Amino acid sequence: MANTFYWNSEKTPESINRALKTLSVRYPQLKGCCGDYELVFERNSEDSVCAVKQDGSKYIISGSKDNMILRMVGAVLSGVIPEQADYCPFNMFGVMIDCSRNAVMTVDYMKSYLDRLAILGYNMVMLYTEETYKIDGEPFFGLMRGAYTMEEIHELDEYACSLGIEMIPCIQTLAHLGQIFRWSHYNEINDCDGVLLVDEQKTYDLIEKMIATW
Repeated sequence: MANTFYWNSEKTPESINRALKTLSVRYPQLKGCCGDYELVFERNSEDSVCAVKQDGSKYIISGSKDNMILRMVGAVLSGVIPEQADYCPFNMFGVMIDCSRNAVMTVDYMKSYLDRLAILGYNMVMLYTEETYKIDGEPFFGLMRGAYTMEEIHELDEYACSLGIEMIPCIQTLAHLGQIFRWSHYNEINDCDGVLLVDEQKTYDLIEKMIATW
């Protein structure tokens, strides 16, 4: 039977407390109020350094950055406790997720992905969407491609924030937009091979809508 872990919410930094509550849905070993082992969190003064050590029925996790503290929580959950302190020299430690090719992650699966990233120590995710998001007044943009609605984007952004992860949108406004040109609606702004036509006002109208949407 897997070990379970709890923490004292009154003695835990609010940002860590919030992240643990979010993670506890995916990882039920995190009990919150009772369990086999207590997680104790300490802030240290060593920039970018994090560590975890076991002291009886306690795991003492220390770090100066929330994402690295959560990385040590991940180590505890995995049962593989690092013998030495871990180190990450970057203030922003992230990944870009391509949601434009083959399949767009559902909201639920993206949340599960964010959970995994959080316990690996990531604090930034770039969401790469070429045309896989909805734009008001552009019914063919992202059509039949699993495009995210803005409500879904807000939901993902808030979820990422609860884990201490900053979500950054990445879009295309020059090229790599071949999928929209399957629809004759966009013929007038098509240069070639997924490239938008310069010096065409309708091109800039669409770009303005893209930026305004985000």
